Amino acid sequence: MTRRDLIAARTASWRLKPELALTTVEEIDDFVDAMGMCVQVPKAGVALPSLAQALIGRETVPSQSKGILKEILSSFWEKAFSKRRFIEAPVLWHTPIVLSKNMFTLFYTVLKSRRIDRAPLPRTSRLQREVIEFIAHHKVATRKQIREFISANRRAPGATQESLDRALLTLWSQLDIIRTGFIHGEGMLWQATLSWDRSIKQRARRFSRQEALKKIVEQFIITTIATTRRHLKRTFRSVALPQEIDTAINDLLLQGTIKVDPELIIGGKRALVASDLRARG
Repeated sequence: MTRRDLIAARTASWRLKPELALTTVEEIDDFVDAMGMCVQVPKAGVALPSLAQALIGRETVPSQSKGILKEILSSFWEKAFSKRRFIEAPVLWHTPIVLSKNMFTLFYTVLKSRRIDRAPLPRTSRLQREVIEFIAHHKVATRKQIREFISANRRAPGATQESLDRALLTLWSQLDIIRTGFIHGEGMLWQATLSWDRSIKQRARRFSRQEALKKIVEQFIITTIATTRRHLKRTFRSVALPQEIDTAINDLLLQGTIKVDPELIIGGKRALVASDLRARG
């Protein structure tokens, strides 16, 4: 694969031509399912397709299109949340990533499993415990409701708006809570993950941590068309150890699921690509 081939493959897969643009909520559903992971709008340094670009059919999203995009994406999320199909969470690059139900299950498995170095799972602070208990008790809660509860009860001494936002972000990135909407004047609407998706634990038990990680890495390579071992380690450093990423890549190479492309060099390194691009694209 040459660099020109890579650009052409991404253009087609990521719908970066007007004639390939997504036009309905159903097409957005199919796109997210196929990609596994994407972003709502393009982000610098984030090598994933974006819904905004796929809806416009070009790399550059015109400012005048934002109103139309907002309306379409609102319809998409309304359906996604009602049917429990997709979520958005900052699991990579501290950036909200749109995940298919399958990817959500796999990320949940990895984040809730013990690493190979036997290091304990991240400790939950008192403020984080208070926040998630309040959300779970009320089924859903806005940021304003959570802030007022914490302030009135003073159960987490020293809590500030900044520390509350950090607690929400941490719980969200660890998939303990899910962002399910926004209410004007109230802020983001949050729901406990185990309340929003009651079968997530059962689905997650089907995979070991390493099996789930391998499937995530494979899907990332398929979605991005080409990447490198170094980039994969940087991308997933918040969810896995470098040696776990190496093991996943090596297993995929041995299985013949991915291969090293001798032609394509990215950042001075030979690229990793899916073994059968046409079958997987």
